[in-house]
Amino acid sequence: MSQPAHPVDTADAAVAPAAPADVWPVAPELTIYQVAELRPQWLAAVAGGARRFDLSAVTEIDGAGLQLLAALRRLGQRDGLPLLLVEASAVVQDALGLLGAGHLLDADRCDALGGRDHA
Repeated sequence: MSQPAHPVDTADAAVAPAAPADVWPVAPELTIYQVAELRPQWLAAVAGGARRFDLSAVTEIDGAGLQLLAALRRLGQRDGLPLLLVEASAVVQDALGLLGAGHLLDADRCDALGGRDHA
């Protein structure tokens, strides 16, 4: 039995239209409870040709999720792959902005973090 091109936790995500082969739609939750399962899926996605990780559906993120995003960017830089974190939801933008880590996002594909008030 073959695995789907983009495994989705059906308990957390609605069925979405097919994305281009190089786009990986990220599940709504990026927390410590999901990261251990997501990491090998993301590595397999990169090996299978995924180059853009769509963060538009993310509604919850914690430190473990942020670490996974940072690790993905480091992997791309280390291996010379153009891995992009795109279409970041407001939740992701706020979390990265609070940590001063907005540079992890690809600015041409998401809203800029600079002018947001996090007080």
